[in-house]
Amino acid sequence: MRFIRFVRLCLAATMSLYIACTSPVEQSKIGSHVDTQELFSGANTKEHLTWSPDSTKMAYQTPIAKIQIQQFGLFGELLDSLTTVTTPYLYGEAPAVNLAPNGEKILYKVSEQSYRVFSFVDQRSKTYTLTDLQNVSPLEWTPDSDAFYYIVYQENKYFIEIIDPQTFITQHILLDSLTRPFEAKLLPNHQVLYSGYATNATSHLWYKDADAKVTLVAPCRPHTMTMLDDFIVYTCYDYETRHEILQQYSVAHGTTKELSRDFAGIRSFKTLPEQGEIQFYAEHAIEGVGLYRIDLEGNHQRVSTWVAPLSYQWTPDGLSSIGTCVETFSTICLYDLVERRVRDLTAEAQHQHNLYPTFTNDSKAIIFSQNEQLFRVELSTAEQVTLTSSNMPPQHRPEVSSNGQWIACDDGQDIYVLPIGGGTLQKVSESIALSLQNPTWSPDGDKLACESDRQLVILYFDGEQVSVDTTFSGFYQDIVWTRHPTSPFGATILFRGGGSGFGTINPETGVIYDDFMIRKPVASLCWAPNGRDIAYSTPFEVYRTPLFTTITHN
Repeated sequence: MRFIRFVRLCLAATMSLYIACTSPVEQSKIGSHVDTQELFSGANTKEHLTWSPDSTKMAYQTPIAKIQIQQFGLFGELLDSLTTVTTPYLYGEAPAVNLAPNGEKILYKVSEQSYRVFSFVDQRSKTYTLTDLQNVSPLEWTPDSDAFYYIVYQENKYFIEIIDPQTFITQHILLDSLTRPFEAKLLPNHQVLYSGYATNATSHLWYKDADAKVTLVAPCRPHTMTMLDDFIVYTCYDYETRHEILQQYSVAHGTTKELSRDFAGIRSFKTLPEQGEIQFYAEHAIEGVGLYRIDLEGNHQRVSTWVAPLSYQWTPDGLSSIGTCVETFSTICLYDLVERRVRDLTAEAQHQHNLYPTFTNDSKAIIFSQNEQLFRVELSTAEQVTLTSSNMPPQHRPEVSSNGQWIACDDGQDIYVLPIGGGTLQKVSESIALSLQNPTWSPDGDKLACESDRQLVILYFDGEQVSVDTTFSGFYQDIVWTRHPTSPFGATILFRGGGSGFGTINPETGVIYDDFMIRKPVASLCWAPNGRDIAYSTPFEVYRTPLFTTITHN
C-alpha cells in the first residue's frame, strides 16, 4: 500500500515537472520598457540592425542624400548645375539647403549638432559643430551672410540668438509679448519681424526696430512677410470673406493699406528695392497661377506662368532661383559598443546602394550588398573585397551560416548560397515554386527559414539544394533564427509582424510564444549574441531588452 502511494507521489511530481518545463515562457513587458536599455541614438535612421558574435559591435545601414544644387530661370529653365553635396538623412528626411543672402554659399545640416557651409566662390566646404544647438528652430543666415540665427527659449522667454560660427560669440534679441513663436525674420541692423501667440492666445505680427522699439503690426498670423524700405508687406487670411489679403504697413505712419485680395497661395516673397516691388508665386483669381510682382500701391503684373517648388530660394537679384534634386543612397555604419563611437564603413562608396550588413562568425568583417553585388569589408582596415561577379543575379540580404562555411542570399525570388570566401552563386531553390526572400540559417546549419507571400517557410538544406520542410501562415518580416539557451523549446525565430511589434515563433510547431507591441515604430531588430536579449531600432534609437523572463512554477 505504501509502495502504491509512493508511485502515485512520483507520478504527480513528474507531471508537475513536465507542466513546468513545457509551459510557455512568460513575456517581459517590452511596451513599458521594463529592463530596457538604450544602447545608442542619433539623427540617422538605423535599418537592418545586426550584432557581432563577440558582443562588442553593431552594424546597420542608413540612408544618404545626394543633393544636386541647380539654378533655374524665371520660366523654369535650367541655367546651371552648381554643385553636388552628400549628407545623411536626418530623422528620415534629406536636410534642407539654405542659400546665403549674398548667393555665394549654402548651409545644410550633416548631424544633430553639425552644419556644413559650401562656398560657390572657392568650391570649398567647412563644417561647424555647435554643441548648444538642441531643440531649437532651424538655423538661418543673418542678412550679412556672415553668421547664423535661430529662435531659442530661455527663462520662459523667446529670443533670436545670433551666433558667429568663427568665434562662437552670441547675441540675443528678445521677442517681446510672445508666448509661442510661429516665425521670426532677422532684418538688417537687428530689426526683426516675428509672429506668434500673444499672452491672450491670439495670433499677432510684430516689428522690432533697430532701437528695440516694438510695434504691433497686425492681429493675425501672416502666411508670409517681408520688408521693403519702410513698409512691411504681409498676407493674412480673412475667415469671414475667405480671402487671402495682401497688405502693407507703413512703419513711419503706423497705417495699414490693402494691396490686393485677388491672390491665393502667396509664397516666396522676394523684395526688389530698385523696382520698388515684391516678387512672389501665387494664383490670381483671373490671371491664374504664376510668378507675380506688385508695388506698394497694389499694381501688379504676371512675369511668368512657372511656379517653382516650395523649397526653391531666390538669388540676390531675384532673376533666378536655387533648387535641389535629391537622390537616395545608403551606407553601412559600425557602432563600437565599448568605445561608444560610430564609423562609416563605406564612406568611399556613399554614392552606391550599400545594404544588408551581416557579421562574419569571427566578428572581424561584414558581408553586405553593394548595388546588388556581395562584398566583404574588413573592420580593421575598411578594405573591401568583391565576393561575386556583377553579371550574376541580384544579391540581397546575405547571412553567414552557423558553421561559417556558407553565405545565403536572395534575388527577390530564389535562394542562393556561395562559399564564405566568395565564388559562384549556387541556386538552391530551383524546385520550389514560391517567392523566397530573407534567408536565415538554423543554429545547426541544416535548415533555412525564408519569408514568402505572407508565410514563413522552413527549408531543409542538404549542401546542394533545399526542400520545403514546413510552412506557417502569417505576416513575418526581418526573420532571424537563433538558439535561446533558457527557452524550453530551444531554437526560436524572431520576427517583426504587422505594425509596430515583434514576436518569436517555434519553428518546429509554429506556436508563437511571445508577441510584443512597441509604442514607437520598429525599423529593425536582431538577436543579441547571448541568445536571451534582442536589439531593435525605433528607428533613430537602438534599444536592448531581455525577450524572455524565466518563471518558477510551484
